[in-house]
Amino acid sequence: KDRSPASINESVSMAPSYDQKKMLQTLSQIDSRSGKNKNHKPLSNGQHAYGRYALTPDTIRDTIKMSPDLKAKHGKALALQGDTIHKYMQDHVGLEDAIADKHLAHLERHFGNNIGDLGVAWLNGVTGTNKAKKSGQDLSNHWYAKRVKDLYGKGK
Repeated sequence: KDRSPASINESVSMAPSYDQKKMLQTLSQIDSRSGKNKNHKPLSNGQHAYGRYALTPDTIRDTIKMSPDLKAKHGKALALQGDTIHKYMQDHVGLEDAIADKHLAHLERHFGNNIGDLGVAWLNGVTGTNKAKKSGQDLSNHWYAKRVKDLYGKGK
């Protein structure tokens, strides 16, 4: 038999390519059952996360602040707190999706397309995730990373 490299057909297992839309769908599924459960538990500061992506008020404000187009259009949201920021989000259809998209893009700049790291960063932010990595924590075994990887792998 011919054993030259060109004659050997090996099946190469390739990881599925990363898809930001699929990642957002996964996060939404975990955080709110794809928008079916938006009554989020209070955060440690007493505020509540918003919507199907469970965006915290700080994440909403930080993302608007870092994005010139969002800041130009929604700059007044930077001063809002508590229920008033929730009302603002409700009154501006599509803003939640825009913020989630830009927030995930921000996390991707820090953690690439590593689905587990992105999941942990979605939950704990860039600083918390970097601190965990620096301390040697195995983020691949973090409970949220496991859920994200599992659901992302099952997604369409």
